[in-house]
Amino acid sequence: MSINVYYYYNITMSYSYPFICLIYGVFDYMPKECVKIKELIENFDDLVDKINNCDEIKSATYITDGGDENRHDLVRSCIRLANSIFITLNGNVNYSTLNKTRHKVRVGESDSCGPLSMVIHTSKGKIVFG
Repeated sequence: MSINVYYYYNITMSYSYPFICLIYGVFDYMPKECVKIKELIENFDDLVDKINNCDEIKSATYITDGGDENRHDLVRSCIRLANSIFITLNGNVNYSTLNKTRHKVRVGESDSCGPLSMVIHTSKGKIVFG
């Protein structure tokens, strides 16, 4: 059993609320403290759906190209939320959450030390984070 600290992002206001949750590796049975992680994943799925349906976001191979200031607010929020769900405070991939989302989230580039980035696959293009 490990203890991970996650940050709950309020998508509309950019505040973060830290909370501690015990991860048992299985989301089928969750103690009360872990309910927020399931909520975070549901929020992430909803956010990716909004990105897929947003006419303001142009399709491209990588929709994160061009720097943070040029990104749509939905994409920036998605990156912050993805960092809090899929990456631990130690910088490792939180593999127990990868297959819990409706959308494809995979390891991007990696080297001999491990993953360097992660990728979210959307209908608009790939979002690189991490």
